[in-house]
Amino acid sequence: MDQDTALRPLLLITLLFGLALPPMAGANGTTAESDLDAPQSLPLRETLERAPAAPFTAELRRLYEARAFQPLWSRGGAPTSQALALTDALLHADEQGLTPADYDGPRLQAWLAAKPSAAANWTAFDIALSRALMRFGDHLHRGRVDAAAQAKLGIALQAKAPLDWTALLEEWSKSAEPAQALNRLEPDTAVYRTLKTALRQYRALAAQTPAFTPIPPAKKGLRPGETRDSVPALRALLQANGYLPQGQPPADANLYDEATADAVRRFQTHHGLEPDAVVGGQTLLQLNMTPANRLDQLRLGMERLRWLPDKHDGTFLVVNVPSFRLYGFSTGSPNLAKPDIGMNVIVGQAIDTRNTPVFQADMLYLVFRPYWNVPYSIARKELVPLIERDGGYIEKNDMEIVDAYGAAEGGALEASAENIEAVYGGKLRLRQRPGAKNALGPIKFVFPNMNSVYLHGTPQQRLFLRTRRDFSHGCIRVEDPASLAEFVLKKQDGWDKERIESSMKGDKSFTLRLGAAVPVYIFYTTALADEQGQVQFYPDIYGQDTKLLKLL
Repeated sequence: MDQDTALRPLLLITLLFGLALPPMAGANGTTAESDLDAPQSLPLRETLERAPAAPFTAELRRLYEARAFQPLWSRGGAPTSQALALTDALLHADEQGLTPADYDGPRLQAWLAAKPSAAANWTAFDIALSRALMRFGDHLHRGRVDAAAQAKLGIALQAKAPLDWTALLEEWSKSAEPAQALNRLEPDTAVYRTLKTALRQYRALAAQTPAFTPIPPAKKGLRPGETRDSVPALRALLQANGYLPQGQPPADANLYDEATADAVRRFQTHHGLEPDAVVGGQTLLQLNMTPANRLDQLRLGMERLRWLPDKHDGTFLVVNVPSFRLYGFSTGSPNLAKPDIGMNVIVGQAIDTRNTPVFQADMLYLVFRPYWNVPYSIARKELVPLIERDGGYIEKNDMEIVDAYGAAEGGALEASAENIEAVYGGKLRLRQRPGAKNALGPIKFVFPNMNSVYLHGTPQQRLFLRTRRDFSHGCIRVEDPASLAEFVLKKQDGWDKERIESSMKGDKSFTLRLGAAVPVYIFYTTALADEQGQVQFYPDIYGQDTKLLKLL
């Protein structure tokens, strides 16, 4: 018996009982112990009719029924050129930040290498390849982690609509360039393409530098002009990551010279850090990230970008929490490297109860000159103790006590000890009047949601000078509410810049409903790119990367 003949029974069993559907953690749909419980002699129709319920089984039946149960991927006992190209694409799924074994790339390649000849053998291969392509294509387009698995991380983003697999696989089976057609399912944005390019670069870097030498911690940060034994390791890391050109070190190799300090500033800028050239704390932590760590960030960044919509026909907003930025788009794809409007934001503190959640909702109205109805938890834990220590606190901060249902303007209650006690007990509430001291600033942007999160201005503009900006209780403070309002209202008749600014300074609070809802995506990725195509990494302030890696 020759080697090929000996391999065929084993490979066929693999195809029928595992190849077409290996166990998947976090895959879209449920898994099954076996895929196609059918003897190898059955043709396509009977094989599919006996297939158990599993992801994409219904789509497979529709696909082959539409083509009278004729195979897609073989002709006369040989694979088509499209089958070879698409199998190769599955084998290189790691170029998209995915795992080839999850899509049977190695097994399909082994099957082809065995050169099966029987028609029934090709039936198993046809079904296995079609299912693997559906799974891979779905993950390229919508992400590997489905909405149910995202919910475990507290993420509530609407999944993209399923694709038309019958049309797509028919197209790929006839395409002169099927792998390129498959790759068109990926997000069509500059940021995604930059991360994909960086993935190749960091894979090469990981292969070239197996002996990673971290910079040892020190009691205080390293500053320019100082001399330490750790400087050569610092210089080597900066050179390996492309921030410092290869060249002759200074006469004293342990001197933290200005050229190295400039490289550190560039590194800090691209990692969401204060560009002060001081090597300590977060800078040291980010410098000591291995190429493998960065590969994880890039893969997670690509996965998360697949969760965003392909495009919108109207205005929409994206807030990325780790980069502390808001991105606005007039239409099209969410290209975070080149938004139509962008500004800094302040997000929730890195405390479990104050994290800004990841979700989406539609902005429906704006409130000019808003009152701030102080949440009960903030009133009880933070403000009532201040009021009890300072009898003039309420008056100094333009606050008032109102009934629990929110009294009309002018309905403030006396700031008596009894009423303050009622605020503490939740029977009355605190609110802050519109004005220069109001915590919400001149405008509140409301997109109703279960998290009670919204966008708003703030009188604390100095906080936007900080590089790390997680200071809120969960809501998102925007740096320039006037510009954001102008962007959101640009298609609303009568609302130009002058009227917006006048309303921000008006005497009364009022609500303006939007003519068209504006989708808002509160997003979370620690890997992005700027307009110049430079990858930017940000600290994982809420630990979401670690949690998502466990799911994957």
